[in-house]
Amino acid sequence: MSGRAPGGRRIRVDPDRVPVRGEDRSVLLVIAVLVVAGGLLTAAGMRSSTPAETVERPRTSPISVLAQACPVPEPGTRARGTWIGTGTVRLDGAAPVSGEGSPAKAVATALPGGASVNGLEVSSRGDWLQQAAGNKARAVLLTSSGSLAPGHVAFSATRAGPGLGGGLAVSSCATSADESWFVGADSSAEEQSRLVLTNLSESPAVARVRLFGATGPLDAVRANGIVVAPSSTKVIRVEDLVAGEQDVALNVSVLRGALATAVFAASTTAGARGSDWIGPAAPPSTTQVVPAVVPRTTGRTLLVTNPGDRTASATVTVAGADGPFTATGMDRIRVKPQSVAAVDIPSSVGAKVAALTVTSDVPVTASVLQSSRGPASDSAVASAGVPLTATGVLPLEVGGSLADPRVTLVLSSLPDAPQTSVRVTARDRSGRARGMTTVTVRPGSTVTLDPAKDKELDLPAKISYLTVDAADVGVLVAGIYQSPAGVAVLGVADAPATVEAPAVTSAG
Repeated sequence: MSGRAPGGRRIRVDPDRVPVRGEDRSVLLVIAVLVVAGGLLTAAGMRSSTPAETVERPRTSPISVLAQACPVPEPGTRARGTWIGTGTVRLDGAAPVSGEGSPAKAVATALPGGASVNGLEVSSRGDWLQQAAGNKARAVLLTSSGSLAPGHVAFSATRAGPGLGGGLAVSSCATSADESWFVGADSSAEEQSRLVLTNLSESPAVARVRLFGATGPLDAVRANGIVVAPSSTKVIRVEDLVAGEQDVALNVSVLRGALATAVFAASTTAGARGSDWIGPAAPPSTTQVVPAVVPRTTGRTLLVTNPGDRTASATVTVAGADGPFTATGMDRIRVKPQSVAAVDIPSSVGAKVAALTVTSDVPVTASVLQSSRGPASDSAVASAGVPLTATGVLPLEVGGSLADPRVTLVLSSLPDAPQTSVRVTARDRSGRARGMTTVTVRPGSTVTLDPAKDKELDLPAKISYLTVDAADVGVLVAGIYQSPAGVAVLGVADAPATVEAPAVTSAG
């Protein structure tokens, strides 16, 4: 994240290649097994007949065990601290049941040390819990099982101290991911980006980090084969990997074990101070949507990453309140192979919340860096997201770090999606629905909702979180948080609910 002044520049990043995700590895393994099996069956068929085989489609089942990590950006400082908000929410149309051998249980522990955090241990579906992470924790590890695992979500909110540039940072707590992309970190003198790796298991984990900057791949120090001890967190300053770089892209690959990955970016640049979590960007695709471009912010920069070996020709369409339009200077963007293009977002994008749709002839990913300047300056990062396929959760209450903020729910539609209706439900700390409204989203447009002012919600009580039901309708969801502490952006993803079982082959 950079606190540079408006005017912009173009940088190059070399993501090298599009990594194979975990599910892709599983598919390749299944294919390999089937090829070998096919060869054996052919040989056997020369001697005798072989019964036909049937491959069943993959099936889904409720998650039986879920682990997630809520990192703390700077423990042991005078920062106002990090609070955690968590709960197992009610899922629309779902009736999760306990997995075999998995009793309903939720455990919260502080890392390092493993001390229990009793105030965050969910005991019933719907309840919303909040507690400070403490000034010694590097992360809080949340593990749930049985019927408490599906729908278990957690978020962190940090009011950073002066040493981290101040400001407000809000993030979803991370689950294990084989491959992650983060765009917008810095390692210059006044930037303090941190990579946080949390081992979710009781076995050692190993990660590889590749970094890319304006001139291409960066020669990082000790970035290959980073070992994270069981049930522990490792915090790595980006400047310790490579110094003096702006707008650094990180590609984190988990080589062994289960790791939750997060990146915290802070700026102490005079007049452009602030902090935020850099959310993981969506995997490269020919269409990307970056939601929650905040109005009345300065220094807004779109970063488009092309990890392939062909030059990308991209156009950017603004999904505004009145529908899609193309902003001046964003109608044609060329991104060199294995690089990142930085494009200033013009003022014509408007004074209302918008989303940017990047359409490219080759797969790309993207993020938007934005900052507010002045005495109460802060920074926010919006990463490319994916549409909801089920129920998403937007927290409104995350302890003292996120007390009584102004929250804006942002709904952005894909350009080719049909007009659709999205149901938003406001829930209190017990999970009880205290208000409900339906929001219509037109193709290629962005709609915002202020829960405190919406007449249909007509909230009679303090609300802890919103559930958003937008299953498979091409709508991306995000939240914008504004308070005296600063501004933050949170992308909303599906609440964890099911896991896909591998395909089964049976003889006919």
